Amino acid sequence: MPFGAKAGDFTSNVMNNGSAISGYVFIIPSQTECNNIASLVVVFDNSDYNIQSVRKLFSIIISELQNNDAIFLELLQQILPSIYNAFGSKTIKIKIGFVTTIEVKIEEEKDKAESNGKRVAKSLAEDLW
Repeated sequence: MPFGAKAGDFTSNVMNNGSAISGYVFIIPSQTECNNIASLVVVFDNSDYNIQSVRKLFSIIISELQNNDAIFLELLQQILPSIYNAFGSKTIKIKIGFVTTIEVKIEEEKDKAESNGKRVAKSLAEDLW
């Protein structure tokens, strides 16, 4: 975590060995002491990943946890495997209570372009016929 980091900061860097690291800073509230600052961090073997998808995933997860007053260390430890597995899939579902589930769809930029291209082609075909 960079010195002087504050909640909501997102950083991404490529290391000398070619691996890449991205992190999202947030606050873990404390009822007895001052709040703690923490960071979700992911390390990739190379820099060939979608930084915006990582930023989106981390910010939505933390935001939803905050909105549900469920941002505490024990829950974060429980959901880390789900966050890890999300990088290999298109969606992530995290159950944070008996009723509440966070669901995030991860759409890569190339997927968006393909989807838009298919939509344009379909629309054009419909217009021609």
